[in-house]
Amino acid sequence: MEVGINNHLKKISSRLLIKPKSLTGINIARSVDSISRNIQTYFQEDVTHVMVFGSYSRDTLLPREYDSNSDVDILILFASENGKLKPESYRERLKKFASQHYQHGKVVKDHPSIVVELDHINFDLVPGIF
Repeated sequence: MEVGINNHLKKISSRLLIKPKSLTGINIARSVDSISRNIQTYFQEDVTHVMVFGSYSRDTLLPREYDSNSDVDILILFASENGKLKPESYRERLKKFASQHYQHGKVVKDHPSIVVELDHINFDLVPGIF
């Protein structure tokens, strides 16, 4: 019986999750690549790493139709050689970046991130210090 239930749940989840090779999955991957490149270009040596984490990195991302809070989490690690700024300063820098690069989307300050709302999914830009 347990095998049957497990199999049934796997079938349901495979229909719900965004697959990397689906059109939505491909569009999200392109956006992640674009955002990452734009961050590296904009901040240059001030950013040491840009990493995706959360449900997207685990391939467990749900479409918005099933989860209106579905998003892609992107961690931006800032170098701390220039003296540590307050956490709010890093968020302000990310908000300025997002507002300049994603004028067609909605940019919202959330805690502890900046949310960029695009057509296909939201992106949470989370600052960190390395």
